[in-house]
Amino acid sequence: MSNEPDKLIKMENNPVRLLFNLTETAADSLKRAIIDGVVIADDDKIEQRINLCYGCSAFDKEQARCKLCGCVMKLKVRFDAAKCPAGKW
Repeated sequence: MSNEPDKLIKMENNPVRLLFNLTETAADSLKRAIIDGVVIADDDKIEQRINLCYGCSAFDKEQARCKLCGCVMKLKVRFDAAKCPAGKW
């Protein structure tokens, strides 16, 4: 599968998929917290991630959401274990 957002399946209107994505991010963050004691990304990582989101064609600027995973990116980028669905971070 390509990492280009335009070639990925858009999931923004699928509430089941959104719930799955949020649950996966929460589980990854909890796992990371238990193993490494890290939950929140450092400020540099947060800024780098959100800047990549702002430049991405899959980012909905009005809602500040990713059209691929449906997540509110201003929150998701803060979780150290979170991943970009397009593989950009």
